Amino acid sequence: MRGPEGAVEVGNGLEDVDALRGLFQTVFGHTISDAHWRWKYHQGPKLANAHAILRCPESGQPLAHAGAQMVAGTQAGRPIRMAQVCDIMVHPSVRGDLGPTNVYRRVTTALLRRLVELGPTQWPLFCYGFPGHRPFALGERMGLYRRLYEGVNCDSSWAEPRPAWAPVWRWRMREVSRFDDGPAQRAIGASARATQLPSAAISSSLRPAIDKTAAYLHWRYAEHPGRPYRFWLLSRPLGGPTGWLVTAAEPQPTLVDCGLDTVPGGVALGLSLLAGLTGQSAWVTWLPHEGAQCSPSAIVPTELGVATAFHRDWLPPQFQPGDTDVF
Repeated sequence: MRGPEGAVEVGNGLEDVDALRGLFQTVFGHTISDAHWRWKYHQGPKLANAHAILRCPESGQPLAHAGAQMVAGTQAGRPIRMAQVCDIMVHPSVRGDLGPTNVYRRVTTALLRRLVELGPTQWPLFCYGFPGHRPFALGERMGLYRRLYEGVNCDSSWAEPRPAWAPVWRWRMREVSRFDDGPAQRAIGASARATQLPSAAISSSLRPAIDKTAAYLHWRYAEHPGRPYRFWLLSRPLGGPTGWLVTAAEPQPTLVDCGLDTVPGGVALGLSLLAGLTGQSAWVTWLPHEGAQCSPSAIVPTELGVATAFHRDWLPPQFQPGDTDVF
């Protein structure tokens, strides 16, 4: 089936929020609220957002869409643009054409070409997303997708005795209600500075990563319109906060995000302390750690590229669930 004629429009998508939410429900089989859509694309400390839309020639309604949100990031100590591509949607009535007029290819290509022009254009651009295996295979075949690494879910239980190398009495964890107060900002700053130090763990500084400032974390978690999160600070008894964690209870207890670069054995230690504080022994994360059972993920961490070459010479990012638009 040949895709519809007409140019792909690229803009900010504000005039099409309701229509795009309708397409979302048709394609994915569930709804997304107006507040959630606007939070994702039009709020928070973003550098830019973009939407590529292909319309029905007769009705003007969107038949296909690809969206992106761009935030500040770092790689090898320099600022970069991190653009997450999401909600690539094609109405069932215009699927099937795998040739040059393929709708999926057209909206994705138009979006990627527009992203090159947005934000501080002197910064390198890194475009990424988290498709499932079937859409990844389609995008890879079209030359638009590159697998960054094999995604995993890491399950661990902390009902067993704590590992000897992680004496919990040397650390303290407490829950806080805000991401932008003094102690939280100190923890966030300490974790960010650690990635710039010349130590063995510091391959992390060479990986593209979102600049997780207090403002970013507050928008991403405290202002999310539909999902509650809990925010934790980790510190030594006589010192200030040096690490932070974000957790969610649904659909299962999950370490959604963390900054633990200054903490030896940080992920395992953090989960161990969380188990003691919450009474929840079983946790899942995307970060491999001692004692975890890791299994393949249904999500493929992916770099997208067409207007710029793939960054094959960069170390891949180390994504966490909160880096997606789903968790």
